[in-house]
Amino acid sequence: MNKFFIILFLSFSSLIQAQDLDVELVKSIPNSKGIQFASFDHLGDFYLVKNNQLTKQTKEKSYNYSNLLYGEVTSIDIRNPFQILVFYKDFQSFVVLDNQLNEISNVNFSVQFPELDVISVSASNKNQYWVLDGISRRIFIFDVGQNILKPVSVPFENKFSDWNSNANSFFIESNQIIYTFDIYGKVSQNPFSTKFDKIDLISSTTFISQYSQDLFYHNLDSNQNLKINLKNNNIVSFQINNEILTIFTDTEINIYKLKLP
Repeated sequence: MNKFFIILFLSFSSLIQAQDLDVELVKSIPNSKGIQFASFDHLGDFYLVKNNQLTKQTKEKSYNYSNLLYGEVTSIDIRNPFQILVFYKDFQSFVVLDNQLNEISNVNFSVQFPELDVISVSASNKNQYWVLDGISRRIFIFDVGQNILKPVSVPFENKFSDWNSNANSFFIESNQIIYTFDIYGKVSQNPFSTKFDKIDLISSTTFISQYSQDLFYHNLDSNQNLKINLKNNNIVSFQINNEILTIFTDTEINIYKLKLP
């Protein structure tokens, strides 16, 4: 009988532990003023944006890029390490850099599409880019070669909390529904009931949420809602870049690789 209860207890303990998601600490650096972004690409190279200067550190050497004309860096897309995208919202511009942070091209929406107030730019396919406009509240595909801006969504009437994209789809969260648009404008919806203070989308069915000082991983396909085990829960902010999770605290920046189930 005692043996039975021991086995039952161990099984129950394993079930409880299975509700958590482990992470692997990849890098920890002091959190100093001016750091805006810190992450790794899929090749293992480290990126840091501090005081609007982008630094890329490989095993062999470091590269730097800054653009004084465009001011503050709003976002960086490192999914393709050979075509790195840096977006400057204040100047409605973005640049594309090669793997050594040399400038390949740049686009100024203020000149080409002055009717827009672009709040997000990210890479799609074949010299095409996802564009989110804050005035019309619509998603567009921008073809650089043809200089064509094609809408792929109707205006969003409701407030949205977060957005993300991959090469083929753009995801946006509004009123606890994740809307997914493909490059042809086809839309699908995935509702969820999770409470959150902040949300960061990974895909159309996966996202990270923050509630109080805890982070959770959610997969709508498998109905998983897993608490993320962290070294330090004193969260000021967080960023998710593919499976790389960056946690900003008051004193340090911890970069983790998610161990997805």
